[in-house]
Amino acid sequence: MHPSVGPLRCALSFVLVATPLAAQSNAERVANDAYTRSHDYHLVHQRIEVKNFDWDSTALDGRVTTTLVALRPGLDSVILDAGKLLALTRAADSRGTPLRTAAHGDTLVVYPARPVAFHDTVRFVLDYHARIANGRGLTFIQPEGRAHRPQQIWSQGEDHDNHLWFPTYDFPNDKMTWELVATVPQAYSVVSNGRLVSDRPNAGATHTVTWNQDKPNSTYLVSLVVAPLVRVADQWRGIPVDYYVYRADSALARRLFHLTPNMIDVYGRLTGVPYPWVKYAQTTVADFFGGMENVSATTLVDWLPDERAYLDRPWYQWILIPHELAHQWFGDDVTTADWANMWLNEGFAEFLPGQYWGTTLGPHAAEDYYLDEYRQYLQIDARRRMPLAALGSNNIYPKGALVLRMLLAYLGPERFWASLHVYLTRHALGNATTDDLRQAVLDATGENLDWFWSEWIYGAGHPQFTVAATYDSSTRALTLSVKQTQRDSVLTDTSGVRYETARVFKMPVAVRVGTAGGDLVRHVELASRDQTVTIAGLAGPPEGARVRPAHGLARHPAAARPRPVGPRLGHRAAREAPGRLDRARRARLGSRIRRLLPDPRRGRRGPRPVRGPGGGGPTRGRTPRHQRRRAARRDRHIGPARRCTRGRARASHVPGRPELRGSRRRPHRSRPGRLDRA
Repeated sequence: MHPSVGPLRCALSFVLVATPLAAQSNAERVANDAYTRSHDYHLVHQRIEVKNFDWDSTALDGRVTTTLVALRPGLDSVILDAGKLLALTRAADSRGTPLRTAAHGDTLVVYPARPVAFHDTVRFVLDYHARIANGRGLTFIQPEGRAHRPQQIWSQGEDHDNHLWFPTYDFPNDKMTWELVATVPQAYSVVSNGRLVSDRPNAGATHTVTWNQDKPNSTYLVSLVVAPLVRVADQWRGIPVDYYVYRADSALARRLFHLTPNMIDVYGRLTGVPYPWVKYAQTTVADFFGGMENVSATTLVDWLPDERAYLDRPWYQWILIPHELAHQWFGDDVTTADWANMWLNEGFAEFLPGQYWGTTLGPHAAEDYYLDEYRQYLQIDARRRMPLAALGSNNIYPKGALVLRMLLAYLGPERFWASLHVYLTRHALGNATTDDLRQAVLDATGENLDWFWSEWIYGAGHPQFTVAATYDSSTRALTLSVKQTQRDSVLTDTSGVRYETARVFKMPVAVRVGTAGGDLVRHVELASRDQTVTIAGLAGPPEGARVRPAHGLARHPAAARPRPVGPRLGHRAAREAPGRLDRARRARLGSRIRRLLPDPRRGRRGPRPVRGPGGGGPTRGRTPRHQRRRAARRDRHIGPARRCTRGRARASHVPGRPELRGSRRRPHRSRPGRLDRA
């Protein structure tokens, strides 16, 4: 070898290794799975047994039997996620042979008795005593002398908190089946994922309940609820649809949840994929932040709307129930491969309720729904501009819904739903990334929408326009000069990522021209930053013109009053306000919109404020779920009066912290129906 080749090869090797993350764009990071975790085994099955729950010390005893397959030859150590408060008391293989272990923070290393060959199976048992930092993984609720607050326990695994109460692989890109076996006092019900296998009474006024989730899923969706509940039974085509509530709420449950079977039916017809699980349970618990889509067993907040709330559209029924149900397809059946692609879970779940209401109540209901999403998007984007597909994205809910609606408008219903059918069936019971969705669209329609993905999903922001109009009376032609004015002003992230706003958004727009004989609409495609559009053959001088993206995210429709070339425009056109063309449509929507629009004096939605965890000030936009949990825990210790954040969002991006992302809506913690009263 030539003496100079060695240093050159070393230098080249350094460049190849050292450039990746800091030099890559956000699109490259997400598309290259830079945020997806590596693992050297496939978790096949876990049997999770928990008992001896202690509300005073927030503790339990557990046993987990783990079955896994080696993904590398000679696997000599199994690295599990296990909270540092899990005290291991025994580790043994399937023959009872003790195994060596080592704990390092929230990591537990189990050493098999002998190295495991590639694709061979290994099984071992871990016994442990778990002390729980209340609100992390498990939440222990005590009545505290308050009404409508029975003693209970509920789990919350997303993003990665389930390992704080049982050892597992706690990242979404591997899926397993599981059994959950819980021994609890006789007065308590146990609700979990999958099929109820047995409910066996024991000596000592306890009973042991076993649930079996026999289709693989991500471990953050393992769910446990222990509470004094009654079951209100329903069904969809023979599949149990159950509503678990406190006995005091049993009279309110059916009125609230009765649309669930119809929602299941509509979602199945739209996607072409029937409901994929053996049952669907919705369980209400205390001090919850809203809803969580645990597979086949959604957990919901325990304030049920009263009769007066139904004079309007109760948030709980209008948004929360259909949102969490949509996750059973998008998020549970097909799950994001990592948290940078979280919009695939939350964007679809926010999009589908609008489609449900549009299908069942008509297009006006969908317009109302997406108008609210649009206003939320603008509020969040004004605080911090981030892409949909990005680690810690703050806008995955409303922008995700709007981008999918825009994709529906662009492709048309047949091609759009065919694309989603390919996406769901191809990745059923598996994981997906943002590019997998693009590939599904390409395979279903033959159209490569890489430009759409680059602008609307991997890029930040939205187009903004200015429009100048000139009317030539001699040719009866209206000329519009459309300029995109958005600026790429996003600052570099602390991790070195800079989210870019496209200089040019390629997009179809509708040009609406007001004339004496009525409105004239022309559809054109914008493909440059400064573009001229000519509309010829007008019957007379136009009264106004408006350029509106087709279900796009531009801040406002751009309007222009034509400047005459030749004879002056008549006095009617001269006094026409740019917004006048839309007055008839606004009148048709009327009070329906006003009921949903955020009141700037009172909070985001409806006539009553949406408050922080301890009853603090109005919450604008959405707060990441883990931040809500921390705020709730802080309230229990220091009280709401000493909090400085007042429940507001802090959606900053922190490298390596995938849980910092946009959140779902948070309900008011007060009496039922307060949020919705007129």
